[in-house]
Amino acid sequence: MLVPGLVDAHTRIGRAPDPAAAARDLIRSGVVAVADVLDDHDAIGVLARSGLGGAAYLEVRCPDERTWEDSERDRLITAIRELDHTGVIGIAAHTPDLAVLEDLAILARTFGLRLHAEPSPATAWPCWTRPACSAPTPTSSTPPRPSTPPTASCCACAAPPWPSPPPPRPPRT
Repeated sequence: MLVPGLVDAHTRIGRAPDPAAAARDLIRSGVVAVADVLDDHDAIGVLARSGLGGAAYLEVRCPDERTWEDSERDRLITAIRELDHTGVIGIAAHTPDLAVLEDLAILARTFGLRLHAEPSPATAWPCWTRPACSAPTPTSSTPPRPSTPPTASCCACAAPPWPSPPPPRPPRT
């Protein structure tokens, strides 16, 4: 009987105490390809040498545009240029700032990389869904609350509000 190899679509080999051992454990358990999210950009070489196929995503966690412009953007570009990996590369964008997210999309396209964008709660959820939010409670004309609100509880999150509902249509005569 032939069984296809397994794919682990969200690994964190770079966070393991011994990334090489973590990769060997995956291979021993039948995993043949991964989508590895690396916060330590130097760990990408371990993935390349492990024999696992798949994609490596350089993780970018940046709280705001100022931090991005001051240091994180240059750090990412340097990491991309110095990559020790011949496989598929991407950027895992985790940021609440839409300007940073847009710039990451531009960089991914410029360097020919994949983009895994995971909006943070501040961009994905309206403020009133947060448990400690002081925003007004939605009315029946607003979209329903999501069934699984995020764990963040910041009223000053600057999340964009839901768009205003369109005005009611006049009755047909």
